[in-house]
Amino acid sequence: MIPVIKQAEYIRPSDHIDPKDKALKPYSLDFSKFIYGNYLNGSTGVKISDLGMIQRNRSYAEGRQSSDIYKKEFLSDVEEGPSFPVVAEDGTTSLNKKTREGYLIVNFEDIFSPVPKFMMNIVSAIQSQSHGIEAVGEDEHSGTLREEMKLKMLVKKDLKKTYEQVDKIMNIPTQDNEEIIPESIDELNLFEDMGMFKLSYEEAIEKGIKHTEYISQQKEIEKKQIFDLASIGMTAEITFNDTDHGKVTNEWLDVVDLIIEDSKHNDFRDSTYFGVIKWRNLTDIMMDTDWTKEEYEEIGEQFQGEYGNEKIYSEKSNFRIPVLRCFWKTVDTEYHTQKKGSKVYYEKYRNINGKVIPPKVHNSENKKTTSTAMRSLYKTEWIIGTEYLIYHGKDFNIPFNYRTKDVESPIHFYKLPVKPIVESIIPVEDNIEFTYLRLQNAIIKSSPSGIKIEVGCLENITYGGKILDPMDVIQLYSHTGNFLYRLQPSGGAPGTPKPMNSGKPIEELRGGLGTAITDAIQSMQFFYEQLFMLSGVDPVTSAQQAPQPGQGKAVTEMAIAATSNTLKPIHSAYLWMREKAAVCAAWKIQAGIGEGVDTNPYYKVIGAGSVMALQAAGKYPPVEFGIKLIAKPNNFQKNEILATARTMLAGGKNGNAALTASEYFFVVRCVTNDVSLKSIEMWLAKKEKESMKRDKEIADNTQRLMGEEARKKDLEKHDQMITEIDAKSTAKINEIGAEENKELKIEKEKGRILIEVEELKHENKLAELQLSTN
Repeated sequence: MIPVIKQAEYIRPSDHIDPKDKALKPYSLDFSKFIYGNYLNGSTGVKISDLGMIQRNRSYAEGRQSSDIYKKEFLSDVEEGPSFPVVAEDGTTSLNKKTREGYLIVNFEDIFSPVPKFMMNIVSAIQSQSHGIEAVGEDEHSGTLREEMKLKMLVKKDLKKTYEQVDKIMNIPTQDNEEIIPESIDELNLFEDMGMFKLSYEEAIEKGIKHTEYISQQKEIEKKQIFDLASIGMTAEITFNDTDHGKVTNEWLDVVDLIIEDSKHNDFRDSTYFGVIKWRNLTDIMMDTDWTKEEYEEIGEQFQGEYGNEKIYSEKSNFRIPVLRCFWKTVDTEYHTQKKGSKVYYEKYRNINGKVIPPKVHNSENKKTTSTAMRSLYKTEWIIGTEYLIYHGKDFNIPFNYRTKDVESPIHFYKLPVKPIVESIIPVEDNIEFTYLRLQNAIIKSSPSGIKIEVGCLENITYGGKILDPMDVIQLYSHTGNFLYRLQPSGGAPGTPKPMNSGKPIEELRGGLGTAITDAIQSMQFFYEQLFMLSGVDPVTSAQQAPQPGQGKAVTEMAIAATSNTLKPIHSAYLWMREKAAVCAAWKIQAGIGEGVDTNPYYKVIGAGSVMALQAAGKYPPVEFGIKLIAKPNNFQKNEILATARTMLAGGKNGNAALTASEYFFVVRCVTNDVSLKSIEMWLAKKEKESMKRDKEIADNTQRLMGEEARKKDLEKHDQMITEIDAKSTAKINEIGAEENKELKIEKEKGRILIEVEELKHENKLAELQLSTN
């Protein structure tokens, strides 16, 4: 948390200052005091007035809210009870006059809170949908290269059959891992959307960003960010070059340590100054500076007795010192003048009556002045409340966005426009705790089960020649179940007749809580319903209520979808933070990739080829990367993918499986390792296409064989028909020969028959030719 130290009012230093003067200490000191002063005045994105809300919301989110809230409420609405001693932290004892019976044994400290479970469910619900990083070059050069790749793919599509014929002529074997070639323009565009046309430096920057997230433990950062957004409605992160290993690193920032210029945008995109508190030891500061002994003593004396430091400073003291790391954007404008026939010289700013004035601009034939304005980022470390800066000046290792002509901020901040979930449910959580404490108090005050005894009926009981004590009678009853008693007059006013007592000598008294438990259950149900309504987290999603046995899958999915809609603002903010950090990391990696290869810190991480690709992409103007988060399969999608893979493994309509056993287990490994949904879909589409191609070849071969078989049967049928005709013809000739004029009739019939035979032979010859052609 940023310490509050009074200081005088400071106005923002002007941008119209000589850039050479901006590199000096006074400018950085004035800007540091201006940033800190705005924080004290409450005009920053995270205000001093927000700190109470942040502390309260976080304590409720963790289930660690102060029990004094409930003690005060319990004591405020009861009558004065018996006094009892209360021991304070300093050991003093006082009498509490305002209390209630059972107060000392009710446990106020162990808070009964469902909120931590809600928070864990929210974090899990959002993190269950993981995302991969995809970098896309958005500059004209990258677009041109990608268009060339698409044109080459179009050529392959149009000349696919030609390539296949050439491969056959040249005896080039078919590749096992055949490339999928789009069959249409729509399919080509779909492949582009799926990231098929990837440039070398795009793949390299993706490797670099993934490594940044790995060394930054991005999953832990995400958990903190989601927790922040749900509890306090804001979160922050910083991207910087780690001096230990020279690589770009992300780090979660606690918003209570952050100063940022206020903005009308939720993502604070137009903020121009930032500050982050960093507690440093005085000995570490000594190693980074060359100040005098007296200066270190002055700093030590200013912070003695503060922040856990010793009350008196000495050379051996290792004090905690509040240091504010400041960043701010400014415009550096340089003026250069050239006289005719002479060299260009730098124009200095003028100081007239304490006011800085830009140089005079000349525009004549003999003298011409040109100005160059460049957006720059400056940084410093200021020991709060002092005149000391640990370092100061321009920050050179920064990303510069050539499209917006602006430097990229290393600090990323997001603030939800609505009240955070935890703050909305605090009143309900208080009522849940009140209900629990009242139930606890009722349990403590409730009486146990017992018996009511008419002692007069147990007196003067003789058993075995011995008069029994009433307690002996009770003990005999408890051991044997047999009960001895004597009817006695029930008593009355003196001098009046005493009727016999016919009542039971022992009656059981039922202990218990009365309606306390019933009331507590009803109250809890009501407040939990309010909790679900205000938080928007469905009971099924929050695991507070199991799905009913008869509840359909669609109902459960609707409940999960309702929760997803409620968490969408948090989810969107979390994705924006990750994208922003990835874009900043891409710029910083590209800016700091350098010229060498072996000495580059990324050489052993992304490989020499990737380093050289980034070095080529980083030339002026550098490649402008756009970052996309590609959704990885969630649990539902994973099940759908595995079900599809099992179907492809089982075999299609022809009985041929689209996947082998080893390929199926490859899909399982991809799903287990959270490979992107896009990559799995592309691979399965490829396998499905290969399977369809095989099925088509099998179907074509089957159809050809069936055609050949049918033609053979037709030929056999023709031969049989010719044989039958010959037989009939012979019989007919014999019959005609026996008749009158048989020779003439025979000749006529022979001619007709020969014509039929020749026609059948002609048809048979045509069938043979068709069969040989196929």
